[in-house]
Amino acid sequence: MVYKQNLLNAKIERKNKEIYKLLNKESETERLNAVRCLGELQDSNSILLIEEKIKTEKSDLVYNAYLFSLGQLGFLNNHNLNLRIEKFLIEQIEPNKDTQYQLYVDALSKVGYQNSIIKILEIAKKDTNPTLKKHVNLSLARLANRNQKNINVITYLNESITSKNDDVRWSAAYAYMRISDTNTVKYILNYVKDSDPRVRMDIVRAIGNMKINKTNEFYKTTINTLIEILHNDPDWRVRSNAASSLGNYKFDFEDIKKIYYLTALEKTKDKNEHVRISAIRSIAKSYSGDIKPNNVFLDDLFDRYLTNTDKNMENAEFFNALCFMFGNKLLENGEFIEYCKKVNQIKNAYVRAKIFESLSNLTSPDLMVYYKTALNDSFLLVRYQTIEGLSKINNNEARDLIFQSINTSDPTLLSIVAGKIAEDTVYRKDDSKKEALTKKIIQAFESIRKPFDTEGKIGVIDALIQINHKSSYPFIKTFIKDPENKISTYAAEQLEKTTGVSYKDSLPKTNSNTSLDYKKLDQIFVKKPKAKIHTSKGLIELVFHTSEAPISVLNFVELAEKKYFEGVYFHRVVPNFVIQTGDPTGTGWGGPGYSIVSEYNTLHYSRGVVGMASAGKDTEGSQWFITHSDQTHLDGRYSIFASVENGMDVVDQIQVGDQVKKIEIVWNE
Repeated sequence: MVYKQNLLNAKIERKNKEIYKLLNKESETERLNAVRCLGELQDSNSILLIEEKIKTEKSDLVYNAYLFSLGQLGFLNNHNLNLRIEKFLIEQIEPNKDTQYQLYVDALSKVGYQNSIIKILEIAKKDTNPTLKKHVNLSLARLANRNQKNINVITYLNESITSKNDDVRWSAAYAYMRISDTNTVKYILNYVKDSDPRVRMDIVRAIGNMKINKTNEFYKTTINTLIEILHNDPDWRVRSNAASSLGNYKFDFEDIKKIYYLTALEKTKDKNEHVRISAIRSIAKSYSGDIKPNNVFLDDLFDRYLTNTDKNMENAEFFNALCFMFGNKLLENGEFIEYCKKVNQIKNAYVRAKIFESLSNLTSPDLMVYYKTALNDSFLLVRYQTIEGLSKINNNEARDLIFQSINTSDPTLLSIVAGKIAEDTVYRKDDSKKEALTKKIIQAFESIRKPFDTEGKIGVIDALIQINHKSSYPFIKTFIKDPENKISTYAAEQLEKTTGVSYKDSLPKTNSNTSLDYKKLDQIFVKKPKAKIHTSKGLIELVFHTSEAPISVLNFVELAEKKYFEGVYFHRVVPNFVIQTGDPTGTGWGGPGYSIVSEYNTLHYSRGVVGMASAGKDTEGSQWFITHSDQTHLDGRYSIFASVENGMDVVDQIQVGDQVKKIEIVWNE
């Protein structure tokens, strides 16, 4: 077996001390797999061992894994620990190979401060290797994202952006975007027509992030440049970024029409749906509030752009923009009222959900009539959004509707409702009300037969902790024995904060709540299967990264072979970011009823990379996403387990509501 059983067990059950023992193995493969686990564990107690072992490690592969593990400790956000690691890396570690240098600067960027900038720039000046230059730029970007930057970084980037190497120029553009210094705008405007679309899309994002003031001499040039890119760049991802960047600037309504309508709404609109949706969203963000909408004005908007009987997501996005801009004023308009009356007739469930999400921008009791109907909608996400909308209306009728919704068979709805009730001080005025509410939530939880996912359980625990009645303590204590490590640990921590009593000794010795067949890992390593994802838009083919993420690959393969993904919707699509699916409820809240361990690794989120979605460390289940473009900020934070081998043209077409028809696992004989 490629993964020895003892390491596999320790990895699955997060037995840190058992993993530490395996660092002494003679086998390079065994040591490598053990050290890779350190990068996943992110345990501050491992620092002494790593410092000791890395200095004597002879294997380049294992040495590199130690460097990665040191960097991963930076995600703990422990200032003193970061200072210690930075000092250790600078004073005691001297890389001597290209791959070591790359991982070295990556590690410094995750833990370091100004001294790390000095060290990284020193390395960059000594070496002309383009791959290292790329890592240097990305490391400077990562440091800037942690608010560590200075003039020397900008001086270096001004030189780096002139490189003939595409990767070097792109990574420099990415660093400019993370730094977002208005003093660089004059310089970076020269690269908005770069031959590499990655450079253009991040330069455009940089300009948007700067939010240049109107008094700046380059304001007009900047805005006109973004508009020109929005209308004319050949790559949809660049145009989408231009639309989003323009959303960071405020305009009067007449200017909004000139900037966005041609792209999103008129006959001349962009051919790409991602671009149109990005532009529609920016309409709301850019609105300066310069007009008072009257019925003539609103009637015209509804007649022109919201009469489509086959209401699609673009239609819903524009409705959302109007709700965001004009709020309760819309309730005075007859066209708006008619639109709301017909929402329950819309066939597309995601459009209905988006409309009720939009209505939560309004706070009027006049919406109650629509919310009452929506609470019985067949699509759970509509009900979730309805609870959110009701929580914005401060009256007893809305409060009662939320309270009645606690009698549900859906775990996620219960956690949402419990959270909203717990936030309402009306229910926490005296001890008897707190006790009654606590009893009601516990009874509702115990009556539900469906398995609770991590977020659902944590939501219920949080609600009970917020209500804070002693009658909930025995119930919360039962979660300490939960087979899922994340839940048991969380329950113990919350109880200790509330009661002052430590429950660490009560935590289970082992935590593993999956039914995965781990013996199948051997077969996966040997036969190297691939996946064919048949969607409503076409075929996407994946190649797996089993060595880096064996549990994630096994989990995906087993779920696919059980036909778990058949008919599942793409519930989340963010233009030029990701498409996401894997939730059988289609809401983004669902999963298989268990979690697997996080498998952070040294792979990078470039275009077409497949990662596991999560709500935090070790909460991955069945949801996964594919990137439209490089997303470096996800590196080391989300488990990469596959890449698209064929079908990125299909990935680019996927929108919310598209379906996974089936997934075939193709085994090599």
